[in-house]
Amino acid sequence: MVKLVTKKPLPVSMLDFTEIIATVFGCCVLDVKYMARFYDDLHRGELGLEKLAKILGVKRVGGSHQAGSDSLLTARVFARMKTMYGIEESRFVGFLYGVTTRICEPTDALARGSEGFAVRAEAIIKHDDRLFAYVPKKSRGHRQRLDIKPHSHSSLSLHVKSSGSMNENKKRTPTDMPEEWWHKIQAKGIDVKLAMKQMFATDLSTHHNCFSIPFKQIRDFSFLTEDEKRKLKEPKEKMPVTLMEPCGSESKMWLRQWNLKVAVPMC
Repeated sequence: MVKLVTKKPLPVSMLDFTEIIATVFGCCVLDVKYMARFYDDLHRGELGLEKLAKILGVKRVGGSHQAGSDSLLTARVFARMKTMYGIEESRFVGFLYGVTTRICEPTDALARGSEGFAVRAEAIIKHDDRLFAYVPKKSRGHRQRLDIKPHSHSSLSLHVKSSGSMNENKKRTPTDMPEEWWHKIQAKGIDVKLAMKQMFATDLSTHHNCFSIPFKQIRDFSFLTEDEKRKLKEPKEKMPVTLMEPCGSESKMWLRQWNLKVAVPMC
């Protein structure tokens, strides 16, 4: 569809691809196949619209692969899912099945969030040069399905054990880090990095054991030490980090540069 509308080949960069989708189709995009992935009784192997409708007990009007019939079936499937599971649209706006980046941010969803969440969201808007994310621990490298909220704005703290001098290892308080986080991390006596990023679909997928940060989104590398910058420039180098979630849970990870066979390097 994108190729037909633009009359051009698909862009190599996933970021460029999502920008085109947002421009052509708008921001308020919901994908029933993507939403079904977060519910155990709906996620049963390869799930197409017809199969999802059958599971939900929704009947088709007209023949398959007819624009009007497919559109009506999609709408009725979405309505049934929303009724049965109490789905909040703001959780899934902008996410498409198979697309690794969120198309856009549901600004109205921020207004409906908790006060603390709204404060963090406001901080992100003011400091869009940083990267921000929250990756549920159980969704990394495990197969069980969770009913999780794939917010693109939440929280992530990376604290890295540096091998440099004492000056390099001097504890620094990242801007806008919640005070309770800082106290938890400070007790460990290690270098702290607060990263903020837009959440990708692959970050939440149970079939991926990673989360991705496009280098082009990092506008200021001053928060990294010289040794860390050097390691990130070398695809074969990697750094041990500890991921701390808002709940206090921790996970050991490796931070390294990698490519998706595209022109956008990631870390």
